[in-house]
Order: sequence, then structure tokens, then C-alpha cells
Amino acid sequence: MIISNHAYDENWCGEGMYFWDNKGNSNFWKKKKNGDSEIVSCFLVFEEEHLLDFSDYEVAERMQQLISLLSQRDRNLLDEKPGKKIDFLAKKLEIKLVKVIGMYPFSKGSSFFPEIDNAHPSTSSKIIYCVKPGNSDIINERKLVEEE
Repeated sequence: MIISNHAYDENWCGEGMYFWDNKGNSNFWKKKKNGDSEIVSCFLVFEEEHLLDFSDYEVAERMQQLISLLSQRDRNLLDEKPGKKIDFLAKKLEIKLVKVIGMYPFSKGSSFFPEIDNAHPSTSSKIIYCVKPGNSDIINERKLVEEE
């Protein structure tokens, strides 16, 4: 497992190996990193209880409530950046995989979806997964057999 070692990881999902949910988003990241990344096709196979899904508002709010309760013992926990809080929760709750939605307002939007002032589909948000350290067993590099 290649653990990300980027200064901004504490603003995202913390320690782990990051994955994109489709090839287009993988290419976006590779281009952003000036081609200094390798794109590998794989599947993540896991049990639902091992996923911390921050694309779900209710889950995110429950996790913040948990952090607030636990911070009564450790005041520093409340002030931590998201990645540090996620690392803490992942260890406590035995989480193997974290899912977030990354907002990239500078990302080129598709003309398929016109920009409007209220909720709308967009290609500027991206689903990101982070496999937490020590959980390489959920990464399956089998490739799908394409149908003819």
C-alpha cells in the first residue's frame, strides 16, 4: 500500500491510500500532479460497517457529535483538522475505508450541465476514497472482463 504523504492530507481524509471513483477523475488528478502518478484499476471490497461515508450528511453530523463528546476529555480534538479527526475516528471505530466528496470549483465543468444558482448536477465535485493504513486487504486489483 502506498500511503499518501502530502501536507494537505490533514485537510482531507488523513493517512491512507487515496482512490478516485472513475478514470476521468484519476486523469484529472494525474494532470494536476504533472503526470507524477500512476493510474491503476482496482476494486475496493469491504463490509459496510468498515466504511465511514462522509458523503452522507447524517453520518458527518454524527461523527462531529462523537468528536464533540470525546473532546470533553481531550480539548485539542475539537480543533483538529478533518484528516486528524478522521484518523482518530478510523482507529477508534476500526474503519478501513473513508468516502468524501471533494469540491473543486476551479475544475472544468461540462457544458452538459449548465451552471445555475441552486442545486444542480456538476462535474466539479469528485468522489474520493481513502483506504486507511493496514487495510490493503480490501484492495482487489482484478480487472473486469469487458463485454464484447
